[in-house]
Amino acid sequence: MNIVTRKIDKLGRIVLPMDFRKALALDTEANVILSVDGNTITVKSANNSCKLCGSNVEVSKKFTVCSKCIRKIKSV
Repeated sequence: MNIVTRKIDKLGRIVLPMDFRKALALDTEANVILSVDGNTITVKSANNSCKLCGSNVEVSKKFTVCSKCIRKIKSV
């Protein structure tokens, strides 16, 4: 695991190191999913993630929605 310290700029931004972006296959202007749990911020690639809940488990490539969300939609 790589650990890097970065400073937050005046606009509240941080730069993800190139090695991290390459590991997640993030191109310029790629979408990411941010989540907070206690004092931990997680950054995940939005590629192959459910557009509704952010899950990356059993995601339909055609609709980019996970099977759990598809079942919820069908039950409505």
